Amino acid sequence: MQRDHSGDAGPTTQSAQAGGAASAVQMGGCRAVPVKSWVPDPKNPSRELPGRTIYTSSLVTPPVLAVEPVPGGSRVRVKETSAALAPIEMRFLDQGRHASTSGGRPDFHGQVCPDPYLADGLTRCVPGKFPIVYDVTEPGSALIRRGEEEHCADYIIAFLLTLGSVASEVNRLAQSGKTFASRAAAQKELSKTVKIPPQSWRTYFECLVKRVTAERDDWLKLHTLMKPRPERVRIESDATGAKVALYPVLLPGVGKHSSIELILKALPACNAEVGWKP
Repeated sequence: MQRDHSGDAGPTTQSAQAGGAASAVQMGGCRAVPVKSWVPDPKNPSRELPGRTIYTSSLVTPPVLAVEPVPGGSRVRVKETSAALAPIEMRFLDQGRHASTSGGRPDFHGQVCPDPYLADGLTRCVPGKFPIVYDVTEPGSALIRRGEEEHCADYIIAFLLTLGSVASEVNRLAQSGKTFASRAAAQKELSKTVKIPPQSWRTYFECLVKRVTAERDDWLKLHTLMKPRPERVRIESDATGAKVALYPVLLPGVGKHSSIELILKALPACNAEVGWKP
């Protein structure tokens, strides 16, 4: 099966293949892991997250441009290669009740107010110091998971457009039957379709991953759990805590921006990082 990216921007002018005769691209996909507690934020120990997609550079095996001698002569030919992306783990809160904490300490809500859409019996705002408990329903857990699936899609599409596409181009050259005077000559031929040199292939992919992740999480804050409004907080029956249902309004950024949109936005900076001028 071929996935045509010929109309997409990226470091090659040809399409990326998932599979094919040479199995140039190997992907483990996304692995969903529901968890029973908030996920620590590796960038901020005092912050805990409803979900996190775990990507490290060790998950990636980039393609290589290697040559081997042609029997009976002094020329060389390109060897087939592959690019691999190991399974990406997505952690997200499972359904259930989860106390909201920061740095291991409980979070509190200062007041609870009447909601005109809920028959809760409140007629005025009730002040207090209520420990916040998120009531994550099955749809609420699915909402968090969808946010993590966006990250996983970002990484897979970036991989296909860069390392996967490069591996397919190297294999196309390997299967062409062409021979070359040297590896440098083979690289020159490959540069007709792969515009970034081999030493920058991984760098280019890692740049896209870093910038797209930062765009979603740090700059646009698409997966930041919004602080609930007082009228969306319910007092527990024993008045010891405040219960918050995980409505979509608390994660308003999920589904707002596609992977391709954010990757295209990141391309100019990554092109500059590897010195490529389209």
